[in-house]
Amino acid sequence: DWASLATLARHARLVRIAARRQLSADAARRGRYYLHRGIVRAIDSAGAGVEIAAGSLRARLALLEDRSDCRIETLSACTLLWVDSAPIAFLLEAHPDEHYAVKHIGPGEPTSSWQERFLERGLEALAPRQLKALFDALRPRTVAAGEAVFEEGEPGREFYVVASGDAVVSRRGRIIARLIAGDAFGEDALISGRDRNAAVHMRSGGRLMVLSEHAFHAHLARPLVRWSDGSERDAVSFRVDASNDPRVALAAPSPEATHLFVGGDRRLRAWWTFVAARRGLAAAALADAGQAGTVRPEAQARKLSMASERSTDKG
Repeated sequence: DWASLATLARHARLVRIAARRQLSADAARRGRYYLHRGIVRAIDSAGAGVEIAAGSLRARLALLEDRSDCRIETLSACTLLWVDSAPIAFLLEAHPDEHYAVKHIGPGEPTSSWQERFLERGLEALAPRQLKALFDALRPRTVAAGEAVFEEGEPGREFYVVASGDAVVSRRGRIIARLIAGDAFGEDALISGRDRNAAVHMRSGGRLMVLSEHAFHAHLARPLVRWSDGSERDAVSFRVDASNDPRVALAAPSPEATHLFVGGDRRLRAWWTFVAARRGLAAAALADAGQAGTVRPEAQARKLSMASERSTDKG
């Protein structure tokens, strides 16, 4: 509404900066800078840089996210829009979440940052305050070419998003998937409670964004895993099994139906629900395994028997 826009306008201003100047993360601690005119280079702690031009997809994101390991260098005379974070946070809390839903980014559209690709994977439904908490909890980690992020059989302690560089996922020495900027991995062990079912090694140097196990459950698992009493009408019931991989079993989902996961233990049902939700499907886990026999009769129960050897899960 106009009152909200007026509040925002009072806490924003244009800042003009000459070429070859630098902006550190310290300058963004009280607000956010957005590129309005010109070209800048974002430089990380390892010295790697990426050019950002006004009007590009990357320019829609804040230049600095209160991180001390990054800086911005202006390549031309630039105009930046500075916005105070406090009133934005207030406006998001004061209005219903659906007014600020993240728009879907189609798979065929070009993306210019790992954040955009990461958001494509089923996170559109998260409220802005949830997205902010999620990105605030991510911590950068520089990795070298050939470095092992984790090995198969290790306990799971962290969740990862590739910010730059690329990696390979392997099981028993065989490569089963490749990861690029915006791809996430490591959730399987955190949700299922089992050891890492694959190894991940960096093919090139780069940077990972890391969530601790606690932060992963608080900011991703809990918001995405919905629990059900089995009363959904027209739900399609899937009986989960530890020997099956949900990514293979859900290769041909029913996009219009609610996927209700039954059977197995609670953590296994949560894992399948998380994978389905990240694919943008309506999904829920049966809260009480004893209710599996009381799911509405119109739900079509299916036993999934894909072999786990075909799995492409990512740790």
